[in-house]
Amino acid sequence: MKFWRQRETSEYSNVDRKKDDRAIGSLSIIAENHGINPEYLVNALLRALRNNESKCRKLCIECRQKTDDYAIFLITKKEDVISQFPVTRRMLQKPKKVLVDYVKYEGR
Repeated sequence: MKFWRQRETSEYSNVDRKKDDRAIGSLSIIAENHGINPEYLVNALLRALRNNESKCRKLCIECRQKTDDYAIFLITKKEDVISQFPVTRRMLQKPKKVLVDYVKYEGR
């Protein structure tokens, strides 16, 4: 299932890289604070992207907006907002690679 049109250039910009770093950092903190494997949380984002919402244990994930370059997700627990952030198209297309790259980079 394809949500975005292809960009004319395949460059991965520094802005996109920073967005991915922030998103993965946020996901890592959320996962740690709520005792969830980060990979499960990323999979829940993908389900929310397809179905507009999903659950990951007690967290609710809602895809609030989709554009050509990113999607914005809202993560809540009951009525409490945990976080809201954009996730780039690249991360959503290859989430495991981005997650592994981030963990390797942070573990240096």
